Amino acid sequence: MRYDVVKNEDGPLGKTMKAGEHSKLSTGAGDGSLGVAERFQAIETHLSVRYVPGPPADYMLRVKHIEDHIIRLEKEYPPWAALHFNQPNRGWPPPPRDSIIVIPPHLTSSTPPGPTSVSGLDAKGKHRAGKESSLLRAALDKLEVQKALDGQL
Repeated sequence: MRYDVVKNEDGPLGKTMKAGEHSKLSTGAGDGSLGVAERFQAIETHLSVRYVPGPPADYMLRVKHIEDHIIRLEKEYPPWAALHFNQPNRGWPPPPRDSIIVIPPHLTSSTPPGPTSVSGLDAKGKHRAGKESSLLRAALDKLEVQKALDGQL
């Protein structure tokens, strides 16, 4: 019996998009700043940031405005900021736990991929051609999260 976990790489709506919407997105996909603009818009919406009359065209200026907004939140709501932000030289309350962001090993460039403890042999002793099952990948991802959490405590 073979057991494999499905890992949806495309996202939940990746294959259910209508043809008209897909063609409209693909025409703008050549513009590399479209995704960055959408991400900035999502962050600004989450932080309730609104630009009047409109957002600056320079992304570094938008980052500066977002940083200024976060600093203003820290000044206006010090108890909330003390609990939710990691501030330098803080004594009490203890700083919040680090938020763990797991980056898949194939996307990281700072650490070379180390040897894994799982051998390349399957249950029958046949060598698999470097292919990892999604169950193995999911288990290794979970192990990385656990290692990060253990190192944090």
